Amino acid sequence: MRYMPCMWLSLALVSGAWAGTWSDDFADAAAVDWEGAGQPVDWIEKEGTLNGELIESDVWAFRLTGDDGWGDYSATCSANVQNLAGGDWTGIVFRYQDEQTYAWFGLSVAWTQFAAGVAGNNLVQEEMKIGFRQWYTLRAEIEGANAQLYVDEEPLLHIEAAVPPSGKVGVFSARSLPQFDDFRIVGANIPDGGPGFAVTTTGKLATVWASIRRSP
Repeated sequence: MRYMPCMWLSLALVSGAWAGTWSDDFADAAAVDWEGAGQPVDWIEKEGTLNGELIESDVWAFRLTGDDGWGDYSATCSANVQNLAGGDWTGIVFRYQDEQTYAWFGLSVAWTQFAAGVAGNNLVQEEMKIGFRQWYTLRAEIEGANAQLYVDEEPLLHIEAAVPPSGKVGVFSARSLPQFDDFRIVGANIPDGGPGFAVTTTGKLATVWASIRRSP
Protein backbone atom coordinates (compact mmCIF):
# COMPACT_ATOMS: atom_id res chain seq x y z
CA MET A 1 0.00 0.00 0.00
CA ARG A 2 1.28 3.42 -1.00
CA TYR A 3 0.10 6.84 0.13
CA MET A 4 -0.92 9.67 -2.16
CA PRO A 5 -2.12 13.25 -1.66
CA CYS A 6 -5.76 13.64 -0.68
CA MET A 7 -6.44 15.94 -3.65
CA TRP A 8 -7.43 13.02 -5.85
CA LEU A 9 -10.26 12.03 -3.54
CA SER A 10 -12.64 14.55 -5.06
CA LEU A 11 -15.02 14.62 -7.98
CA ALA A 12 -16.84 17.80 -8.92
CA LEU A 13 -20.45 16.68 -8.59
CA VAL A 14 -23.79 18.43 -8.29
CA SER A 15 -23.87 20.54 -5.13
CA GLY A 16 -25.60 18.80 -2.26
CA ALA A 17 -25.31 15.25 -3.66
CA TRP A 18 -23.91 12.53 -1.44
CA ALA A 19 -20.54 11.14 -2.52
CA GLY A 20 -19.49 7.59 -1.77
CA THR A 21 -16.04 6.04 -1.81
CA TRP A 22 -15.01 2.53 -2.87
CA SER A 23 -11.35 1.62 -2.41
CA ASP A 24 -8.86 -1.23 -2.37
CA ASP A 25 -5.29 -0.98 -1.13
CA PHE A 26 -4.69 -4.66 -2.05
CA ALA A 27 -3.61 -5.50 1.48
CA ASP A 28 -6.18 -8.32 1.71
CA ALA A 29 -5.29 -11.16 -0.63
CA ALA A 30 -8.61 -12.86 0.16
CA ALA A 31 -10.75 -9.98 -1.17
CA VAL A 32 -13.39 -11.12 -3.66
CA ASP A 33 -14.74 -7.78 -4.90
CA TRP A 34 -13.13 -8.09 -8.33
CA GLU A 35 -13.84 -10.06 -11.50
CA GLY A 36 -11.77 -10.82 -14.60
CA ALA A 37 -12.63 -10.17 -18.25
CA GLY A 38 -10.88 -10.33 -21.59
CA GLN A 39 -7.60 -12.27 -21.73
CA PRO A 40 -7.55 -14.81 -18.86
CA VAL A 41 -4.65 -14.05 -16.52
CA ASP A 42 -3.77 -14.74 -12.91
CA TRP A 43 -4.21 -11.58 -10.83
CA ILE A 44 -2.29 -11.89 -7.57
CA GLU A 45 -2.44 -9.60 -4.55
CA LYS A 46 0.84 -9.63 -2.66
CA GLU A 47 2.73 -7.21 -0.44
CA GLY A 48 -0.06 -4.66 -0.74
CA THR A 49 -0.13 -4.53 -4.55
CA LEU A 50 -2.14 -6.11 -7.36
CA ASN A 51 0.08 -7.95 -9.84
CA GLY A 52 -0.87 -9.16 -13.30
CA GLU A 53 0.68 -11.77 -15.54
CA LEU A 54 2.92 -11.27 -18.57
CA ILE A 55 1.20 -12.84 -21.60
CA GLU A 56 2.30 -12.32 -25.20
CA SER A 57 -1.12 -11.46 -26.55
CA ASP A 58 -2.76 -8.34 -27.94
CA VAL A 59 -6.00 -9.26 -26.16
CA TRP A 60 -6.39 -7.01 -23.13
CA ALA A 61 -6.86 -8.44 -19.65
CA PHE A 62 -9.27 -6.61 -17.34
CA ARG A 63 -9.79 -6.67 -13.57
CA LEU A 64 -13.17 -5.07 -12.80
CA THR A 65 -15.36 -3.97 -9.94
CA GLY A 66 -18.67 -2.14 -9.58
CA ASP A 67 -21.75 -2.53 -11.75
CA ASP A 68 -23.06 -1.53 -15.15
CA GLY A 69 -25.07 1.36 -13.71
CA TRP A 70 -22.16 3.37 -12.32
CA GLY A 71 -22.15 6.73 -14.09
CA ASP A 72 -20.11 9.80 -13.16
CA TYR A 73 -17.16 9.11 -10.88
CA SER A 74 -13.48 9.74 -10.30
CA ALA A 75 -11.23 6.67 -10.59
CA THR A 76 -7.64 6.73 -9.35
CA CYS A 77 -4.85 4.19 -8.96
CA SER A 78 -1.07 3.88 -9.01
CA ALA A 79 0.52 1.78 -11.73
CA ASN A 80 3.92 0.64 -12.91
CA VAL A 81 5.33 -1.80 -15.46
CA GLN A 82 7.65 -4.54 -14.23
CA ASN A 83 8.28 -6.13 -17.63
CA LEU A 84 6.81 -6.23 -21.14
CA ALA A 85 6.49 -8.33 -24.27
CA GLY A 86 6.20 -6.00 -27.25
CA GLY A 87 3.72 -3.13 -27.54
CA ASP A 88 2.61 -2.97 -23.91
CA TRP A 89 -0.31 -1.13 -22.27
CA THR A 90 -1.13 -0.75 -18.58
CA GLY A 91 -3.76 1.44 -16.96
CA ILE A 92 -7.30 2.01 -15.75
CA VAL A 93 -10.56 1.18 -17.51
CA PHE A 94 -13.86 2.93 -16.85
CA ARG A 95 -17.50 2.80 -17.98
CA TYR A 96 -16.88 -0.84 -18.90
CA GLN A 97 -19.92 -2.70 -20.29
CA ASP A 98 -18.29 -5.46 -22.35
CA GLU A 99 -15.16 -6.09 -24.42
CA GLN A 100 -16.44 -3.75 -27.13
CA THR A 101 -17.80 -0.98 -24.89
CA TYR A 102 -15.46 0.78 -22.47
CA ALA A 103 -13.04 3.69 -22.10
CA TRP A 104 -9.43 3.52 -20.94
CA PHE A 105 -6.43 5.56 -19.86
CA GLY A 106 -2.96 4.06 -19.70
CA LEU A 107 0.75 4.13 -20.31
CA SER A 108 3.15 2.27 -22.56
CA VAL A 109 6.86 1.81 -21.99
CA ALA A 110 7.42 0.51 -25.54
CA TRP A 111 5.41 3.27 -27.25
CA THR A 112 6.75 5.93 -24.83
CA GLN A 113 3.39 7.58 -24.29
CA PHE A 114 0.33 8.06 -22.16
CA ALA A 115 -2.86 7.54 -24.13
CA ALA A 116 -6.61 7.16 -23.78
CA GLY A 117 -9.44 5.95 -25.92
CA VAL A 118 -12.62 3.94 -26.34
CA ALA A 119 -12.50 0.15 -26.75
CA GLY A 120 -9.45 -0.61 -28.89
CA ASN A 121 -9.22 2.88 -30.39
CA ASN A 122 -6.55 5.34 -29.33
CA LEU A 123 -8.19 8.80 -29.32
CA VAL A 124 -5.63 11.03 -27.59
CA GLN A 125 -1.99 10.59 -26.60
CA GLU A 126 1.01 12.41 -25.19
CA GLU A 127 4.55 11.33 -26.02
CA MET A 128 6.59 10.82 -22.86
CA LYS A 129 9.33 8.49 -21.68
CA ILE A 130 7.91 5.91 -19.30
CA GLY A 131 10.27 4.34 -16.78
CA PHE A 132 10.36 0.67 -15.84
CA ARG A 133 9.20 0.00 -12.27
CA GLN A 134 8.34 3.67 -11.82
CA TRP A 135 5.05 4.44 -10.11
CA TYR A 136 2.59 6.75 -11.84
CA THR A 137 -0.70 7.94 -10.36
CA LEU A 138 -3.46 7.79 -12.97
CA ARG A 139 -6.78 9.54 -12.43
CA ALA A 140 -9.86 9.74 -14.65
CA GLU A 141 -12.64 12.18 -13.81
CA ILE A 142 -15.68 11.17 -15.82
CA GLU A 143 -18.74 13.36 -16.29
CA GLY A 144 -21.30 12.65 -18.98
CA ALA A 145 -19.53 11.59 -22.17
CA ASN A 146 -16.30 13.39 -21.23
CA ALA A 147 -13.22 12.38 -19.24
CA GLN A 148 -10.43 14.56 -17.85
CA LEU A 149 -7.28 12.50 -17.34
CA TYR A 150 -4.41 13.20 -14.95
CA VAL A 151 -0.91 11.81 -14.35
CA ASP A 152 0.59 12.49 -10.92
CA GLU A 153 -2.12 15.12 -10.30
CA GLU A 154 -1.29 17.03 -13.49
CA PRO A 155 -3.97 17.30 -16.22
CA LEU A 156 -2.68 15.57 -19.36
CA LEU A 157 -5.42 14.32 -21.70
CA HIS A 158 -9.12 14.80 -22.37
CA ILE A 159 -11.71 12.59 -24.05
CA GLU A 160 -14.55 14.63 -25.51
CA ALA A 161 -18.05 13.28 -26.14
CA ALA A 162 -16.97 9.66 -26.58
CA VAL A 163 -17.16 7.92 -23.19
CA PRO A 164 -19.88 5.23 -22.81
CA PRO A 165 -22.80 6.28 -20.56
CA SER A 166 -22.10 3.98 -17.59
CA GLY A 167 -20.25 0.87 -16.51
CA LYS A 168 -17.79 -0.88 -14.27
CA VAL A 169 -14.32 0.35 -13.45
CA GLY A 170 -10.96 -1.34 -12.95
CA VAL A 171 -7.50 -1.92 -14.37
CA PHE A 172 -6.16 -3.50 -17.53
CA SER A 173 -2.97 -4.76 -19.13
CA ALA A 174 -1.71 -6.05 -22.49
CA ARG A 175 1.76 -7.43 -23.19
CA SER A 176 2.92 -6.07 -19.85
CA LEU A 177 3.67 -7.32 -16.36
CA PRO A 178 1.71 -4.67 -14.42
CA GLN A 179 1.59 -3.71 -10.79
CA PHE A 180 -1.22 -1.63 -9.26
CA ASP A 181 -1.88 -0.03 -5.89
CA ASP A 182 -4.24 2.33 -4.05
CA PHE A 183 -7.32 1.96 -6.25
CA ARG A 184 -10.16 4.33 -5.39
CA ILE A 185 -13.50 5.42 -6.85
CA VAL A 186 -15.46 8.45 -5.67
CA GLY A 187 -18.89 9.41 -6.98
CA ALA A 188 -22.48 10.30 -6.20
CA ASN A 189 -23.81 6.81 -6.96
CA ILE A 190 -20.79 4.91 -5.62
CA PRO A 191 -21.50 2.93 -2.43
CA ASP A 192 -19.06 3.26 0.45
CA GLY A 193 -17.07 0.04 0.64
CA GLY A 194 -14.35 -2.08 -0.88
CA PRO A 195 -11.52 -4.05 0.78
CA GLY A 196 -9.56 -0.86 1.47
CA PHE A 197 -12.40 1.35 2.64
CA ALA A 198 -11.72 2.79 6.08
CA VAL A 199 -13.02 6.24 7.00
CA THR A 200 -14.81 7.35 10.14
CA THR A 201 -17.42 9.47 8.37
CA THR A 202 -19.41 8.00 5.49
CA GLY A 203 -21.66 9.82 3.07
CA LYS A 204 -19.53 12.94 2.69
CA LEU A 205 -21.14 15.78 0.75
CA ALA A 206 -19.85 16.04 -2.79
CA THR A 207 -19.31 19.73 -2.24
CA VAL A 208 -16.79 18.82 0.47
CA TRP A 209 -15.02 16.40 -1.88
CA ALA A 210 -14.91 19.06 -4.58
CA SER A 211 -13.48 21.61 -2.17
CA ILE A 212 -10.55 19.29 -1.38
CA ARG A 213 -9.29 19.32 -4.97
CA ARG A 214 -7.76 22.49 -6.25
CA SER A 215 -5.59 21.02 -9.01
CA PRO A 216 -5.67 22.86 -12.38
